Amino acid sequence: MRRTIIFSILLMTLALALWGAYGYIVLSFGSERDAYATLLSDNEMKDARERAVSRLRGSVRDTREERETLESLVAVDVIQAVSTIEAVGEATGATVRIDGATSGAASEHVRTIVVAVTLEGSQASILRALTVLETLPFPAVVENVDLTGTQEGEWSARLRVRFITTSNIGA
Repeated sequence: MRRTIIFSILLMTLALALWGAYGYIVLSFGSERDAYATLLSDNEMKDARERAVSRLRGSVRDTREERETLESLVAVDVIQAVSTIEAVGEATGATVRIDGATSGAASEHVRTIVVAVTLEGSQASILRALTVLETLPFPAVVENVDLTGTQEGEWSARLRVRFITTSNIGA
């Protein structure tokens, strides 16, 4: 009987030791699993950051190219722009008179110029001139067209051409 008691105590001790080992293994696997999950999370965050940086660099590169393109479009010399507007008359058969030019809104690098123009001639030549003015080789907008005609067939148009430039305009 004594042997049975010693054997029972030994089995109990062995069972407790096995349960302890099982608990230790479960806890160590759990902590390793947590460490692995943290590592995966960190890697995913690192990959996401690298993708974001790559997209940002691409955007900066694209923005630089677009900015250079925009700057080349608005690098219009005011004298050259006014000369181009005056040349419309020769190309369309209308008489073009520049009534004045004013500087409009301005930012640090870009400003608008508004040119008051009077067109005179036949209805067809005025309409051709308006069409050409709407398609100038620099960013421009034709505004406030006031078209009048006489019974003799002579027509006139008063309008404004607004364009943007990066040229410095002296005060």
